[in-house]
Amino acid sequence: MKQNSYVKISDEIHPKHESVKLFYSELNEPDKLDFTIIDEIIEINKKIGIIDMGGAWKFYNNNTRKNYVKALHNNDRVELAKLLPSLFQNECSSAIITPSINKLKDFNLSSQMCWDLDALAEFSDLEYNYSLLNTPDIGAPFGVEVEGNKILPDSARHLFFAEKIKTLADEDDSNVLEIGGGYGGLIYFLNKLNFKNTYFNIDIPETLFICYYYLRKNNIKCEFLTVNKPIKKDTVYLIPSIVYKDVIKDIKFNVFFNSASLSEMDSKVCFDYVNMLNKKCPKYILHCNSNYLAFPDSKIHIEVLAKDFPIDTNLYRLVYKNISPFQGASGRYRIFLYELN
Repeated sequence: MKQNSYVKISDEIHPKHESVKLFYSELNEPDKLDFTIIDEIIEINKKIGIIDMGGAWKFYNNNTRKNYVKALHNNDRVELAKLLPSLFQNECSSAIITPSINKLKDFNLSSQMCWDLDALAEFSDLEYNYSLLNTPDIGAPFGVEVEGNKILPDSARHLFFAEKIKTLADEDDSNVLEIGGGYGGLIYFLNKLNFKNTYFNIDIPETLFICYYYLRKNNIKCEFLTVNKPIKKDTVYLIPSIVYKDVIKDIKFNVFFNSASLSEMDSKVCFDYVNMLNKKCPKYILHCNSNYLAFPDSKIHIEVLAKDFPIDTNLYRLVYKNISPFQGASGRYRIFLYELN
């Protein structure tokens, strides 16, 4: 049979969307800790340099977050201090939250978030109070307010996957590797769920610095990993994509996770990461990516489809493939779980 389109979840307006209130935090002025973190970012940035990773991120770096990227490349302490403290309401978070502030006019945010909260309530294995989703004022967040709790646009999805990852990792006290952790929202919720093992996050440097800022401001232990060194438990290690091959051979993890960004990469980069997994053989590969070419004429990037990922089927069996119940990406994302044979 030929697939002519893709099945997707409803994008109708949520019947209760008017019952929630949109909020926009006041923009933050940099404090002493902000400047300390920015100085740390500048030092690591000087060591690792820059690289063009291609794919969709070349477009975003050159267009939707070019001023932030320029400030990084120039090690501009003053400009970074203007941007990072309010990262959710400026270009720093372009393409790493759904929707980014510059795309907000194209979304009915209250409806989208009501659907996502319903998805979390139905498909999670645990019961959560809205208070767990409440966000601090770090990064000048925006989103919806429910029962007095301020919730970021992606928090329901991040908590859903944090639960899935923790369940898999808890089976045998495993470490976790994520590729493309964005601003660190999933790691933030894993910390709230009391995840105590080591978490590795590989990403392009420009995004990794945002993640580092967000985690440091939330008092989550994190370090950059650019050379081989002793690995500690209960620590997040941030691995710049430009150096990941230098350190990946010496780290151990039994759970791998990716959401969206494998499809967004240049195919060569994507396949290189998947082949790395075939060699490392983690017990579980959990990912959520596009499986249908919805935009074959895109001027930004032609997606790499999940069905083309070179996961070694002699090593791995597919446990399940489901539609993602969350509203992002026009409903075309699919959740895959593979287990080592």
